[in-house]
Amino acid sequence: MSAACFFHKSASWWDALTNHNPAPVRAPDGTYLIFYMGANHKGNTSAWCGGVAEPPPTPGSTIGYSQHVGLAYASSPDGPWTRMAEPIIASPTPPSWYELFQSNPSAAIDPTDGSVLLLFKGRSSLNASLMSTGVATAPHWRGPYTVSPDGPIPVPGHCEDAGVYRSPSSGIYRALFHCGCEYQLVWSADGRKWYPTAPPVAPPPSTFPCTAWSA
Repeated sequence: MSAACFFHKSASWWDALTNHNPAPVRAPDGTYLIFYMGANHKGNTSAWCGGVAEPPPTPGSTIGYSQHVGLAYASSPDGPWTRMAEPIIASPTPPSWYELFQSNPSAAIDPTDGSVLLLFKGRSSLNASLMSTGVATAPHWRGPYTVSPDGPIPVPGHCEDAGVYRSPSSGIYRALFHCGCEYQLVWSADGRKWYPTAPPVAPPPSTFPCTAWSA
């Protein structure tokens, strides 16, 4: 990819302040896609920093609670890139497991029909410290995206940053989470019902020095 900007921003955009957690994938029609987290907040952008009191957890009250999932697309990795004008996952009516924010997307696209299975992280004002990951689906990468009514994937509440993969031979979905300094694997035959392969396990001590943190 060239050193040019991903796209030129306008201060009024919902994702004007930050773009993070890019998840690139190529659609069957040849289009290059980047799912990402975006946010814009004109208030106290340091609300999660040390020494600054965090307001009550409500959607939009901090930059952290202003995160949404976006999508940009291009015919070449070098661009030009076009972003969707609005988040691809609509904010739900509270209470919901993901009404505080939606972030950390990861997508698997069916090569036969172009349909999309998207995993994303969310939090709820009912328990703002609990991280949950759920599923949204779409008939095409352009959408519309519908969040599964089955709720979050059953993994421990400190697991996040899922990366999803669809086996081209079996069609089985597999996802990998990090859970602090451990990792968790899950699988699904249909993208709706998910099953852990084992409890969270730690990587070999020599793999990397780990300091657990989350956001």
